[in-house]
Amino acid sequence: MRILIVEDEEKHLGDAIKTMWRNGVSYTVERNFYHAMRALRNQERGQTPKIDGVITDIFMPTGEFAPWNDPNVPCGLGVALEAEKLGLPFIICTSGYHHGAMYDWICTTGRRRGWPEIVDREHGNDVYLDEAPDKDWQRAIDELKKLIAKKVS
Repeated sequence: MRILIVEDEEKHLGDAIKTMWRNGVSYTVERNFYHAMRALRNQERGQTPKIDGVITDIFMPTGEFAPWNDPNVPCGLGVALEAEKLGLPFIICTSGYHHGAMYDWICTTGRRRGWPEIVDREHGNDVYLDEAPDKDWQRAIDELKKLIAKKVS
């Protein structure tokens, strides 16, 4: 199994890679929307190793250079839409609480499309403001494995 991980923050990426290794999962990493879309389109054309599923962050840069390197754009939605179009199972994984002010509309949109729930962390009392120090990569890979198995069967 090969997973496309779309994550721009170094601190989260290291945790993601450790989780993939612990689970014996092969992975490809892309760090912005542009490169993730290129990987998915190359996958569609058979130009890269087969991708079985995607775990994407929500907020990430569009590209590498200004003005496209703003990490506060919800480009992960575009990655999810492309994965959906290609029939690839995907999980959105974030350090923000999915009912927080920045995330609730994204969660609602996903539910209306029939997407899997956003994988996040509990944040105590200030759920609308807090970001967790890490992401639940293990839960994300467990949920993605279920989606991949469901697709295969």
